[in-house]
Amino acid sequence: MLAVGATNAKALWYLTRGTGVVTLLLLTTSVVLGILQVTRWSSPRWPRFVTAGLHKNVSLLVVAFLAVHIATAVIDPFAPIRWLDAVVPFASAYRPLWLGFGALGCDLLIALTITSLLRVRLGYARWRAVHWLAYACWPVALVHGLGTGSDTRHPWALAVVALSVALVASATWWRIGKSVTVPAGRRMLAASGVAAAILATAVWTFSGPLQPAWARRSGTPKLLLPSTRSSATVAQGSNAPAALSVPFRAAIAGTVTESAPDASGQAVVVIDGRLSGGATGRVHVVLQGQAFNDGGITMARSRAYLGSIAVPAQFAGSVTALSGTDVVAQLTDASGRRVELSLALTIDRVTARMTGTASARTIGGND
Repeated sequence: MLAVGATNAKALWYLTRGTGVVTLLLLTTSVVLGILQVTRWSSPRWPRFVTAGLHKNVSLLVVAFLAVHIATAVIDPFAPIRWLDAVVPFASAYRPLWLGFGALGCDLLIALTITSLLRVRLGYARWRAVHWLAYACWPVALVHGLGTGSDTRHPWALAVVALSVALVASATWWRIGKSVTVPAGRRMLAASGVAAAILATAVWTFSGPLQPAWARRSGTPKLLLPSTRSSATVAQGSNAPAALSVPFRAAIAGTVTESAPDASGQAVVVIDGRLSGGATGRVHVVLQGQAFNDGGITMARSRAYLGSIAVPAQFAGSVTALSGTDVVAQLTDASGRRVELSLALTIDRVTARMTGTASARTIGGND
């Protein structure tokens, strides 16, 4: 009833995440080097031509890694991101606002690249005016990463963001201090503006992307979200543990529902089950793909969740293997711990009820 032949998107998922982080670090380096170049900073051991050459090469690397980041995000079957969404801001069905910031940053980088190639024809003054977009590109990319990234809540990801902010803020304050031709009042106002922007970003990050309900609030399509009860509601009538312990092997029972195919033949299968026996918790899997005439789909996109009754989305990830009614998914929790979930299901097509076994183990050297 489910599918045969699944698409393994694990490599694409890691490439998208990794290239996004590297692009932010390279863009941070490019901005800092650009500030050093504008101020004509140099030393006996670091002449100006080294800064200029390094700035140019790092900027080219930004474009290269951004291209890979966009390509893997579009090709990855999990999120419904189109090529058009990479250049048209705020038009995506997946987290439109925060993905829109990414598209805006991409457009700014395209403008910078084109004008740099045409610098001789444009003239220095026009090129320099457009090149100021580099300073706008960095905060846009930062907000995009915080709002859209799946790693935002991980300590290492927050450390990357904090380092990037510290480097750009320090370079900007140093640049403001070097502007001796600018009145002291205006320099103080500019420095205060930078500090206020940092504070506002920190407040928004802790009240938004770092909160458990951010996936829903950020505009993630419903088919990619688990249908969960709130922890508060569950806590009032349940003594279930707040977190699910892994590894385990348990029985699972629940439902398997399939939507009617749309005009293009796409359908959605939702597996929702409760664990008992070896563990108490919940499993929620969403599969999307081309529907078969006799039921089931060939998976193109997926999302999987595993957790306790109180925290049903403790682990989140995607399906990596699907054969008949056997499902394998790789999931990650907020700390970065990776888990492999295996389901062996028996499905009653008449009642849409399912039973079977579920097991989970830690992976990545944590067994």
